Amino acid sequence: MSMRSVAVALLMLLSCTAALAQRWNYFYFNGSTQMKGELALERSGQDELKLRYFFNVANPDVCFRSPLSVKLESFNNMLLVTPIQVVGDCLESRIALPMANATGFRQVRGQGGRWVRDGLDRGITLIGPMAPWLQETIARSPAPSDAAALAARETPRPVGSATLTAAPAPSAPSPPSVPSTVPAATPPATAQAAPPAAPATTAQTVAALQPPAPRTEPPKAQSKLRVRALVIGNGSYSSFGKLPNPRNDAEAMAAKFRSMGIEVELVLDADRDTFVKALNDYSSRAVGSDINILYYAGHGVQVDGVNYLVPVNMRADGITAGYIKLSGISLNAALDYMPSSTRLVFLDACRDNPASRSLSTSRGAGTAGLAPVNTSSGTLIAYATKDGATAEDGQGRHSPYTTALLEHLGRPDDIAVVLRRVRQTVMKLTSNRQEPWEYGSLVGDQLVLSQTSR
Repeated sequence: MSMRSVAVALLMLLSCTAALAQRWNYFYFNGSTQMKGELALERSGQDELKLRYFFNVANPDVCFRSPLSVKLESFNNMLLVTPIQVVGDCLESRIALPMANATGFRQVRGQGGRWVRDGLDRGITLIGPMAPWLQETIARSPAPSDAAALAARETPRPVGSATLTAAPAPSAPSPPSVPSTVPAATPPATAQAAPPAAPATTAQTVAALQPPAPRTEPPKAQSKLRVRALVIGNGSYSSFGKLPNPRNDAEAMAAKFRSMGIEVELVLDADRDTFVKALNDYSSRAVGSDINILYYAGHGVQVDGVNYLVPVNMRADGITAGYIKLSGISLNAALDYMPSSTRLVFLDACRDNPASRSLSTSRGAGTAGLAPVNTSSGTLIAYATKDGATAEDGQGRHSPYTTALLEHLGRPDDIAVVLRRVRQTVMKLTSNRQEPWEYGSLVGDQLVLSQTSR
């Protein structure tokens, strides 16, 4: 075989077995840990692009664990990479990757459908020269539909002097050249016409992305929503085994919600009649609310795949699945007492209990922990731990889950971001023995719970 034939065969083999990739350094702050790693934009087919994340620590964020199929747009020495499909309840996001010596950034889809910085990136910088295949792809890529708004609002954030090389200062104090995609303002009639602008350097492009004077936020009253919460803490059980923390947890969560401007109804150590009355009263008062919240701390049990919240007067020994169904409070039924279109449920209710152990040997009964749930659109149910697992009551004043909720719930972040931070905190507090989980989905814009009622 000739050398030419060998070379052709080798090129064909490489093209079939290896995906082309371009890499960027990436620094990401997930709320408590700064993770360093790389981003890789890969082409596995003629028109198929995937974005892959590599971190120097175990990646706790499900949104970035798998390669994401993406679409590509190019603008001002930046590649805007947008996932085609969002994973689960993850926020819709996109990454601006620099094509030169600049710093990229991350955006999420905000209120009104606008792209905004979420502040979690700590720098995105190009590794090596731009690959030829990517240059060809860029040449075919369209400009984003919001290019003008992007130039006016977004500023890549440098991570240090080594990551951004500044160009020499201009000799005249005139503002930097405006990118060609943004229409320049018409000068006054008396002003002398400016000469044609020279092609923008990387540093000038970055400078041109500097936002104008801070925008005045709309009046808070325009975005204020009516939010009501029902908080229940059951710990003084007659036969299930007393729990020291649910009362403390419920009182602290009620205070937290009130500090955020949320109307709260607090119920402690509810027997079945009290439980039902609390749900019924709440349903009457919650009519007209924009968001309903249910927080429950205490025992929970599943039977035939249905979850039940446990009143303090319920028996635990020698019981049957039928007794649980008649004496417990079905989670599905409790949701019927939350009349708003947006519902949040926080269940710190997976403690191990004697009923679960007894029922595990009974016909038709469930196992430890709670069962996974299917909910209607607009409902998000957050478990203290995964389905089928038990949560810890904690050694201190609060359970690990409620401790994490109290720490993060007041942050000015979307609820999806808050719950990811809660998950990480709980896993840290329990040495990875307990991992919170969420079910369901919300619709519409971001939900920043700490700001909805203010």
